[in-house]
Amino acid sequence: MSKFSTLLLVFCFTATLKAQDGPIEDYIANYYQMLNNLGDASLPLRDRRMFRSELLNQYFLFEGSMIWNELRPEGSRYIPPREYLDLVLTDFPEGVSFSIGQLEVLNVLPKGGNLNAEIRLTATVNTAEEVLGPFPLKFILSIREYSPTGVIARIRSIDKYLPEEPVPEKTEPVATQEAPPENTDEPEVVASPEPGVSDQELSESVLVPVETVGDRKPTDSTPMVLVYGGTFQMGAQDKNIDNRPVHTIRLDDFYIGKFEVTFSEFSQFMESTDYVTDAEQRDTSQLVKQGFWGFHAGVNWRHDETGQIRSATKLLHPVIHVSWNDAIAYCNWLSEQHDLQPVYTILQDGVKANWNANGYRLPTEAEWEYAARDEGEDVRWSGTSYSSNMAVIANFCDRSCVFPWKKRLYSDDYALSAPVGMYRSNDLGVHDMSGNVQEWCWDYYETDFYARSPAINPIGPLNGEFKLLRGGSWGSTMEEVECAHRKFEYPDRTSATIGFRLCRNAK
Repeated sequence: MSKFSTLLLVFCFTATLKAQDGPIEDYIANYYQMLNNLGDASLPLRDRRMFRSELLNQYFLFEGSMIWNELRPEGSRYIPPREYLDLVLTDFPEGVSFSIGQLEVLNVLPKGGNLNAEIRLTATVNTAEEVLGPFPLKFILSIREYSPTGVIARIRSIDKYLPEEPVPEKTEPVATQEAPPENTDEPEVVASPEPGVSDQELSESVLVPVETVGDRKPTDSTPMVLVYGGTFQMGAQDKNIDNRPVHTIRLDDFYIGKFEVTFSEFSQFMESTDYVTDAEQRDTSQLVKQGFWGFHAGVNWRHDETGQIRSATKLLHPVIHVSWNDAIAYCNWLSEQHDLQPVYTILQDGVKANWNANGYRLPTEAEWEYAARDEGEDVRWSGTSYSSNMAVIANFCDRSCVFPWKKRLYSDDYALSAPVGMYRSNDLGVHDMSGNVQEWCWDYYETDFYARSPAINPIGPLNGEFKLLRGGSWGSTMEEVECAHRKFEYPDRTSATIGFRLCRNAK
């Protein structure tokens, strides 16, 4: 069994659980025993598939529950249970077993007609090669019936349990991330990106308002690109259930940012307002050190991927460690700078959008995909359908990347983020829609939304828990920087891989 496959299974199980001892202890033990059966390669495949079905449909997992899988490039990656169980069933032909300990039950709370129990435990993974763990996990268990001898319940969510770290005194962050070793045993594919955007071009930035010319509002060459509306086939008929079904969407004209919002641009907003970002309020953000993701105190939008304060040489990199909430606030501020009508009304319990306003906003995921695909063309990545072109159009997890899923035969010249515009644009002239940083979209996320999406100018579900991210990042696999690939996060989550770009109406 490869170390990559082992880690993938481990982090499929890094999740947050809350429970109760006695019958709940037995319930969780049975759940892990069923997973052990599923990973037992000595059993006939038919029996393993039966265990998979029972886990999913009868005993343990809600079809709509979400499971944390930290090995995905952005770290905080939730996947549906069906995909999660398929990984156990197909990626571990030599077998794997789990053991658990330190189980504690916390906060049994009413939820509708059920009780929700919060369970914390540690899990250890045993493979033919090594023992990994223990890993802290947290489950949310929805209990329908409970007695001293048994419990009827389903697992509502699985997350990684992140114990609070003590907040250190404010000091200059020190980078501890080590550069990956040189891979001298494999040939390097030389692929130098085309020259990026110039400093002069970016200095004009998005602070240059859109000029009105006739009925259309074409921008000049710098901040935004006019995308003519039309009809396209959104989604992909691939293994990811939330990309399906492919469905017909019609969009009006709109503008989209030629580049991702940079650190320099975001700093203008922060220096001219008293806004406090989500990462600053929590005094923590997510970054990767020594190949693993974690939340680190004192990290916010001022910092780079390693937790260091941005240097003067990195002002044109995309801003990171910004939440969806932060991006919304920036959009409204920029609209006011240009005497435009702000799109968003920020309320105590959420955000409302005026879709007729002429100010800056986040793209909807339909607009994002349409623009990434050159106004709806059938392309796999933004700018190409050929993997041989990837190193010149996308910053993804190439040979210099810090993660084990790196593509060692590709070199895109950047281990972390790159200055915006360093890679070849798509045919519309939009840069970095595949890779570099993930980009917030307006929409709430639902796994099955495509099956009932409106056909004209969809704006996503009316409510939800997660917001959508598109485009993948410097840490993503080639699959995850595809135009149709969907990701999602809590709207207050911040990370070393998450940024955003702007959008505007064209009417």
